[in-house]
Amino acid sequence: MAGWKVIYEELSEIDKVSPLEPAKLLELATSAYLIGKDNESFAALVRAHQGFVQRRDLRQAGGIAARLASILLSTGDAAQSAGWMARAARLLDESGDPGVEQGYFLLTAARQSLVAGHVAEAESQFAEAADIGERFGDADLMNLARQGHGRVLIERGDVQRGVALLDEVMVAGGC
Repeated sequence: MAGWKVIYEELSEIDKVSPLEPAKLLELATSAYLIGKDNESFAALVRAHQGFVQRRDLRQAGGIAARLASILLSTGDAAQSAGWMARAARLLDESGDPGVEQGYFLLTAARQSLVAGHVAEAESQFAEAADIGERFGDADLMNLARQGHGRVLIERGDVQRGVALLDEVMVAGGC
C-alpha cells in the first residue's frame, strides 16, 4: 500500500500546481481508491471523464461514465447511477469506436438488470461483455462477466454451477 500512497501523494501535489491530464487523473483515481480514499477517487474519475469529453475522446469518456455508474450502483444510488449510464450509452454510441469500454458498460447494465429482477437480460449482457473481453484480450472484463454469469446461475437456482463458476473466477488470476 505504501507504493500507492506515494503515487497518490505525488499526483495530488502535481495536481495542485497544474491540473492533471485525464490519463493521470485515472492514475490518481486508482491510487486514491487503493488507499481507501473513495471520495477523492470518485472526484478524480469525474474530472478525468470531463477531460476526455473536452478532448472528444468519447470512448474513454463513456467508459469512465460506466465506471462511475457502477460505483454509484454499488453504493445504492440508483438514480445517479442511471444518469451516468445514460451518459455512458450516449457517449459510447457517439464514439462509434469499438473497445472494452462497451463491455464494462454492459457489466453495469447487467448488474442493473439483476437488481431489477430481469435475470435473462442480465445473462445476455454478461455473455456479450465476456465476448467483448475475449475479442479485446481483457482478462479482467472476461472474469467479471463470468462472475456475473455465476450470480445469474445462482439467481436461477442453479447454485452448484453458479458457485463453481465463482470459484473458477476467484482462482483465474487474470488467466
